[in-house]
Amino acid sequence: MNSTNREPAPAIPRSIRTPLGIVAVITATITAILAVRYANADAGSALDARLSVIVDAPEPALYVVASSVRLIGDPLEAVLIAAALAAVCFRLRRVRLSVLAIVGPGLTGVLTTTIKPLVGRTINGSFSFPSGHTAAATALTLVAMLLAADLLRAGRGTGVMLTLGGAFLAGMAMGTAQVIVDAHYPTDTIGGFC
Repeated sequence: MNSTNREPAPAIPRSIRTPLGIVAVITATITAILAVRYANADAGSALDARLSVIVDAPEPALYVVASSVRLIGDPLEAVLIAAALAAVCFRLRRVRLSVLAIVGPGLTGVLTTTIKPLVGRTINGSFSFPSGHTAAATALTLVAMLLAADLLRAGRGTGVMLTLGGAFLAGMAMGTAQVIVDAHYPTDTIGGFC
């Protein structure tokens, strides 16, 4: 068969669609529960206090690192990363994944921006739930890991572990940075990750 007649590769490899779908339902449920729990709050909870102790950054160098990590989730930087990721996917002939690289993080940004005033939770006078920075880092990494799983022709187990593991590490790094710089409560970042 001529390679130009082949159907484009799927954005999400078939072998990992069901497990990722299940995880998506679970994480959406967690976000909804947290949104209801912290609606209109203007202070951290007891859980936030316990989690903040874990990531407390007494070292000025950690604050500098956290401030740098945080930049990845800023809107302009996230758009530039998404565009670069889309270009790589397109160049590798992963057209559907290229579209997902733009649409996924873009919808994530719109969703977190829309949800924040609806939930009404604030920190330092700004809406905070869910963390858009954490959501952006997670969404961008999910696309990158989907590409890696596809290129490696990873089976179900490896593909799921690679995709979710990468997303977890990115979400954890960004969420920790957000808490260190006092931009979010830990539960905001959990909501953003989910």
